[in-house]
Amino acid sequence: MQAGTFPQSVFALYTNGRAIFAGDVSGRGVFRSTDNGTTWAQANVGLPSVLYVQSFVEYAGALYIATNRGVYRTANN
Repeated sequence: MQAGTFPQSVFALYTNGRAIFAGDVSGRGVFRSTDNGTTWAQANVGLPSVLYVQSFVEYAGALYIATNRGVYRTANN
């Protein structure tokens, strides 16, 4: 994660009570904040380098991320 970065063009938001996730559509992927949006860090580990996030869905304890390159799943949110 790279601290001090911010999502530029947010298209999707998701919160789970512990963190806020922002999906960027400028190709920068997923960002995560654990302090109510004061600071953000990219959270793209295991994801392609250029990613346009379209939506987030939580199901059965996992977070699904719909993107221009497919759907990705994480249980580490």
